[in-house]
Amino acid sequence: MKISLTGLQADVVVIDCPNRQDGPLTLSALNAADTVVYAATATSDGIDGVDGARRTVHSSVGTASSSVPRTP
Repeated sequence: MKISLTGLQADVVVIDCPNRQDGPLTLSALNAADTVVYAATATSDGIDGVDGARRTVHSSVGTASSSVPRTP
């Protein structure tokens, strides 16, 4: 995916991935991305999903930052 996007003239490219954290499409999109946006519902399941997504980002890309608040 990163090779496909090389040379693309665009201000923003949105890559919407299925909710499958270790899937090949998600990992390819993370490899191509320089910024990640997490979308989740404001429920405990949504927070768990964001935590899982953050772990995937950290393990596949190395580092990530997020402004998602942690719940006590």
